[in-house]
Amino acid sequence: MAMRIYGNLLPLLVMINWGAVNSLPTGAPTSACTSLTPSHALRSQSVASPYTITVSSASYRANDPITVTVTASSTAFRGILLQMRRSDNDAVVGWWTVSDADNYKTISCTHLNGAVTHKNRNMKASSVTFVWTAPDTAEVSVYAT
Repeated sequence: MAMRIYGNLLPLLVMINWGAVNSLPTGAPTSACTSLTPSHALRSQSVASPYTITVSSASYRANDPITVTVTASSTAFRGILLQMRRSDNDAVVGWWTVSDADNYKTISCTHLNGAVTHKNRNMKASSVTFVWTAPDTAEVSVYAT
């Protein structure tokens, strides 16, 4: 049975890490996995996000690889924390793979490779792609900060 991936990106909480005091140049800590709240001194953004997240398919089957692309419309970014969560219970699900290992890494958010984060404070490309591998089927949502 194929299950849906919600494309509304709710909530898409995008924070820009400009290298401010208390920034996390080596990536989000696992302590940020639950709340998706960065541990740096920047305030949450209150305007529409300058970023979009697209997925290669709106539905999937267990073990399907789904390409997830983050694109900046005008503002590049330095940091990110990206997860896929079940819509019914908010559990972090699936496994991530990064192709740009110089700038991104996976971290263990409840399980190995459960999330993607930045690896350094370099400005990132305006579009970056990751691969999420689906677990057993369930409706899921993309979460990013």
